[in-house]
Amino acid sequence: MSKLIDWFVIKEAVIDSISIIDLLGREIYKKSNVDLSYGKQSISIDLKNIPIGVFFLEFSVDSVDKKGIKHISKFIKQ
Repeated sequence: MSKLIDWFVIKEAVIDSISIIDLLGREIYKKSNVDLSYGKQSISIDLKNIPIGVFFLEFSVDSVDKKGIKHISKFIKQ
């Protein structure tokens, strides 16, 4: 089972990391240094080895103008 995550990039950026974190704060997935160009972006994350439960998806983004962005969203794997 994969989770497809879509977002829109308004300027060139580098994702410092994409992490999945469980409710106890443990990082159970991490992908680092993903280069992004302008426009709609998506990434597919394989959830096969992740147990059923509630998780947080955290993006840390560094843009070329050095303004960092951090986004956290919740998802449920059933």
